[in-house]
Amino acid sequence: MWRRLSGCFPLLDPIKHMEIKSDKLKDVMEKKENIEKGLEKIQNVTTVEIEKLKEKDLIKSNINQIIESMAKCKDIVLKDDLKNMKRVLRRLQLVNEETVLSKGQVACILTSSDEILLTEMLFNGAFNDLEPKVLCAMLSCFLVNESTSKDDTKQPKNPYLLGLYNNIKEAAGKVADVLIECRININKMDYIANFKCDLMEVVLAWAEGAKFSEILKLTDVYEGTVIRCIRRLEELIRQLTDACMVINNISLKEKLTKASACIKRGIIFAASLYLNAA
Repeated sequence: MWRRLSGCFPLLDPIKHMEIKSDKLKDVMEKKENIEKGLEKIQNVTTVEIEKLKEKDLIKSNINQIIESMAKCKDIVLKDDLKNMKRVLRRLQLVNEETVLSKGQVACILTSSDEILLTEMLFNGAFNDLEPKVLCAMLSCFLVNESTSKDDTKQPKNPYLLGLYNNIKEAAGKVADVLIECRININKMDYIANFKCDLMEVVLAWAEGAKFSEILKLTDVYEGTVIRCIRRLEELIRQLTDACMVINNISLKEKLTKASACIKRGIIFAASLYLNAA
């Protein structure tokens, strides 16, 4: 019999052959069968598939490492930018190693435009000798970031306004030199080009009392662009007025107050066009 069975006795089924009637035994047999099927599936997985799974896990691990390294690089870049900007603030005497200086306090107030350039020109006295109406025209250059004319080389026809605009470009060039020396990533010519003179004559005419329909004839830009510029100009003048209080420049404060009164009128500052028309 041993030879007939090839040296292996057949397994007896405890339910069919031994007639063991137990619900627990049935559950155990079902679990055993499920486990054996699972083992068969695992055994059928080829070596190539296993290598692919290992390669997939390795790629996931590399991706996570790259993401972590990128995050660290970003933090390093931001830290370097912060260090360079601190160097700029110290170089321009806005802060020192211990506190924010009065010049820095002024820069914090001027949020409507380039606070560094405005602060430099304010402390250099660039606005002190200007009449209120002309002051409005000069300040408009800080609020027009994109050229409103097809001709990018357009300049004011008024020689006096052209001189003021050149003063802004000269001051902007000096600030750009400091930024570049402190390793701030900017292009000098692009920085200077941020300040446009397109609406200087328009703003001057409005400050002198011209009608809105009349100032529109001086430019080919949209009405909304003119309105937005003059409304932002009034906000910038208010901030400069507050800055003058910090540095106790009473004469310039009075000129700025008059400048605000010159432009804050008419349809541009109407609460509603319908109410204004009525």
